[in-house]
Amino acid sequence: MIFHNAFVLRDGESLYDMYPPIFYEIWEKITIDNKIMLPFDIFRELFIGDVELEKTKEVYDNFWSPC
Repeated sequence: MIFHNAFVLRDGESLYDMYPPIFYEIWEKITIDNKIMLPFDIFRELFIGDVELEKTKEVYDNFWSPC
């Protein structure tokens, strides 16, 4: 079985437990009252970095909004 861009959790483990240390710093910067709004640069680098810039902007503008 091959996993690509996936997390495989152990019993009792959360996704937050598996993040690299730099993610903890990022989460503190982008959460307000337990709601998340990813800045465009972080969205692009972490989730859609292999897509052309114009398409990335379109996806961000159309599907990403503050909670």
